[in-house]
Amino acid sequence: MGNDQKFRLYEDGDLNAIARQSKMKCVALLFAADWLGSSYILERFLEEEGYAHPEMSFYKVDIDKNPSLTKKMDIRQLPAIYFFVDGEIVSFLEGLASRKKVREKFAQAIGARTENKKP
Repeated sequence: MGNDQKFRLYEDGDLNAIARQSKMKCVALLFAADWLGSSYILERFLEEEGYAHPEMSFYKVDIDKNPSLTKKMDIRQLPAIYFFVDGEIVSFLEGLASRKKVREKFAQAIGARTENKKP
């Protein structure tokens, strides 16, 4: 990922920072584990899509380092990604998904952001 890394590690432990950030732009929160190959694959999909969507911020939650947040979000399947807009979850994916499905979820989150900005 280098210096232009799209994902920031999320280590805060609660979702207040995500809720605040999602007031300004869409936020994608990826729950993953370093030991799970499908987490790596979904992270790469999201990273590729992310370069086409500068209107989004990306965070990665290492479930092994953040068990309380993982439990609070009731994560049942990995990897899992949640899209936040204006402090609310507007879309999510659980498990490994196709590029098409990832793109659909991006569009859904961006569409929710656009809808919330209409007068």
